[in-house]
Amino acid sequence: MKFIQITERLKALFLLATQNSWHILMRVKRQFMALDQKIQRVIYIVLLIIIFGIGTRLYGYWKAKMHSDALSVQLVSTIHPTLGGAESTLSFPGRLDPYLNAPIYARVNGYMKKWYKDIGSEVKAGELLGQIEAPEVDQQYQQAKADLVAAKGNEEFAKISYQRWKNLIAADAVSKQELDQKLTDYEAKKSLRQIAEANLIKAQTFVDYKNIPAPFAGLITERNTDVGDLVIAGGGKPLFNVVNIDKLRLFVNIPQIFKNDIQTGLSAKISVPEFPGRVFEAKVVRTAGAVNPVSGAVLIEIEMDNQDHILSSGEYAQVTLNLPSDHSVPRVPSSALIIKADGDYLATVSPDQTINLVKVIIGRDFGQELEVIGEITEAMQVVNNPPDSLYQGQKVSAIPAADSKSIKKEGQ
Repeated sequence: MKFIQITERLKALFLLATQNSWHILMRVKRQFMALDQKIQRVIYIVLLIIIFGIGTRLYGYWKAKMHSDALSVQLVSTIHPTLGGAESTLSFPGRLDPYLNAPIYARVNGYMKKWYKDIGSEVKAGELLGQIEAPEVDQQYQQAKADLVAAKGNEEFAKISYQRWKNLIAADAVSKQELDQKLTDYEAKKSLRQIAEANLIKAQTFVDYKNIPAPFAGLITERNTDVGDLVIAGGGKPLFNVVNIDKLRLFVNIPQIFKNDIQTGLSAKISVPEFPGRVFEAKVVRTAGAVNPVSGAVLIEIEMDNQDHILSSGEYAQVTLNLPSDHSVPRVPSSALIIKADGDYLATVSPDQTINLVKVIIGRDFGQELEVIGEITEAMQVVNNPPDSLYQGQKVSAIPAADSKSIKKEGQ
């Protein structure tokens, strides 16, 4: 009820104010018309000047506001990604490994009696590299021989006893139980003889371990022992290291994008610093067939023939792979990359002049340029040298890199 009364009062006051304003305006008009025409013209001119001044101020305010809004928009320099071209080769660093590599440890405890081959020596399979003095092993061998002689004697005696009881059983001179006991004793002595023979073979094997033969034909690359050194079976450094470098292997991690192009049998070229300008032929012999989840790369093995032993194991090498198909991978300046905790991004400018952050995977690094794999095309505008404050959807004003350079020169 009170609300209705208040509304009625406000309505009445509004009508009264409107009527009063109308009466005031009509009174001003009558007074103005009563003035001299010259005075009226002066008043007209003053009013026009006032209106013009107010309009000028309003226009200046609007222009200043527009300029301020324009300055508040981030200016960014943009470039277009360039395609890597129809590349048919990939180049990677690597290290040459021997086809066979065997670190040789001692199998018995003792002392180094003599070594026959030093580093750099070429050896044949089975050739003696060194000998170990092992008195304990010799004693065990002699004991095993004596145990075998005793076991053979016990077996022979048990056999004769069994034969005698077997003959006596026909004349009922002994019981069947006694005959069975002699047979069981003979079988037990026979088993002990077999155990003694096995122990002798085992002891003979350890005696043979005193000699250190080469497991295959190759080259001695390490000798970590000398005459009189204490030798521990399977412990410490290897006594010798033998490699076969008739063939050399090189393991390379390749980016996932080239996984399907690099297959077994693909040709490769290897170059080393000590032979500048010379290229050695090689080929891919196997691939891992799976992408490493940590590095995002695929491991491949490359093999080359080295029968003349020109190259050595452990050398640094550069391998070049000839791809059967070409790739056109976008490249951008390294300065365009945005590195965040959850990955790498490029900032692109949309047609409506807003920022769109595109997640990418880095391919090969060429120093000033990077290969980027992702939803990036040659037609996109990519922000170069993006500020840290750039965010998704931010309004910007894009200036092509060439134009931004000319603006800087003019400003200088």
